[in-house]
Amino acid sequence: MKFSLKSIRQRFGKICRKFGYGIKDRVVALCLGQSFHAYRYTKEYKNWLSRFAVTAENKVHIPNIEFYLAYGCNLKCAFCSNLNPYRQGIVSKDELFDSFGIWSQKIQPDEVRLLGGETLLHPHYAEIAVVARKFWRTSRIVIYTNGILLSQIHNETLQRMANEKIEFRISKHLTNKSYNQIIADATKRFRSFGISYVIGNDYKHWSKIYKTDQNGMPIPSDSNPSVAHSVCSSKYCITIIADTLYKCSFIANFRLALTEGALSKDWNAVLSHNGISASASQEDILAYLRSGYTKECSVCPDKIEKIHASQLSIEDLKRIRQIVTQ
Repeated sequence: MKFSLKSIRQRFGKICRKFGYGIKDRVVALCLGQSFHAYRYTKEYKNWLSRFAVTAENKVHIPNIEFYLAYGCNLKCAFCSNLNPYRQGIVSKDELFDSFGIWSQKIQPDEVRLLGGETLLHPHYAEIAVVARKFWRTSRIVIYTNGILLSQIHNETLQRMANEKIEFRISKHLTNKSYNQIIADATKRFRSFGISYVIGNDYKHWSKIYKTDQNGMPIPSDSNPSVAHSVCSSKYCITIIADTLYKCSFIANFRLALTEGALSKDWNAVLSHNGISASASQEDILAYLRSGYTKECSVCPDKIEKIHASQLSIEDLKRIRQIVTQ
């Protein structure tokens, strides 16, 4: 039987549709001599960069922007990308309001993400979300939470969130029955108020994003920056901390944690990445966001190691706190 190029393409397309996302990319990666993850992330990153542009209002259009409301968390996840088990505290609402005012003149995000730690630990999270809506009227405003405190939200607050079209993203980190019931009850209330929400099964996608020493403290890798960047998911997380925009949330958080004394000086390499300030021109901001990997990417691993999500033990936390406070 003879096959034309067209028929081969059609048959290959049917195979890809039958077995789902990734089959075509795996074959292409194989032909190019690349790993599947490296090829896929390179392809996705190119698509990601194509979404950046300067708008007619002279603002930089970006897919999303992150603001941290809290650094403390009511979970102590091993290999937390924000280092929450090693940190504590919240960001003042006035500091966040100032950042909203400054950066709303510069950027137009499709989505504004309000994050933690655990976001709902902030006593003014609802007010902060409403103020964010005032600055970005057409953006999605999304509160990220692990869901544990959802049952404590009053109906008046939910109605306020519904009125301002504030959304929730529940990042599931646990699998026990009582936790699942909290999520089920909360989403039922969301639906009754007409609040949009998404549940992410984050515990299924956990990975080691840094190495640890014998005491459980994070230690940096010594990777090829380009390779580390190619497999990194944090490059899709643009973050504003202390009025400075960082194209990588990982570097932004580790940089801040280092200045807080939560990390050893082994991480000093991240201090050389200064982000970009709101005083920069739109063209400079756009160029920074499109600039790809940096030398500081070397602190991250150059391969993805999937693991089961787990909580640090009380003994682990005591040991870590002793080391941090030394």
